[in-house]
Amino acid sequence: MTLNTWIKIKYGTQGKFNDSLGLAQNTVNRWYNHNPKQFLLYIPKLSRETDTSYDDLCKMIEDRIADVKLLENA
Repeated sequence: MTLNTWIKIKYGTQGKFNDSLGLAQNTVNRWYNHNPKQFLLYIPKLSRETDTSYDDLCKMIEDRIADVKLLENA
């Protein structure tokens, strides 16, 4: 599963995900598109709230980090 799909399944929208983390408006969108490594800081909270394993969260975030690097170098 991709990070984007996980966000949609667990939170519905990036905005609701953003609110659940208590972040400023559009922070999740900015991190998703430019700096997904920031999500690693929230793994304990995300794992607790969504019953998703640390390993699964790390894999989704690492995959997104790789995708962003590819997009930046395209």
